[in-house]
Amino acid sequence: MSGLRGEALGLADDHVPFVCTSDHNDGRSHCMFCDGGLFACDVCGSLEGATTTQCPGVAMTAEQVDEVYAGRLDYRDGRWWVGLCSRYAPGWTRTWEGRAELVAVLDAATRRRWERAFPLDPEHRGYVPWARAVLT
Repeated sequence: MSGLRGEALGLADDHVPFVCTSDHNDGRSHCMFCDGGLFACDVCGSLEGATTTQCPGVAMTAEQVDEVYAGRLDYRDGRWWVGLCSRYAPGWTRTWEGRAELVAVLDAATRRRWERAFPLDPEHRGYVPWARAVLT
């Protein structure tokens, strides 16, 4: 998982990538982890689109995983945030934050086509003042 996404917010990318230790003598020709096609955090257990912006440092519950994937919960700055979309969740590109990050690197014509194809989702506004921290 690239550290660029967390670093774009000035946050450390502190997830610990899972490293497969299997010798793969089970007849499979490939491994999603060894081939570099799947990310999992060894500490919190997050996978791909259910990965928080920063690692919470403990195993996530099934409910937390579901909420992170849905774009309704994130962990950053040392706390859980209800109403924030993780930078790795599928809905990130439809948040204000995600949109700003993406359009900054697109040329004008590509940006206009992309904005028409993927309108902002009003439910996921990104890092906003009304998002509330959950005390842990």
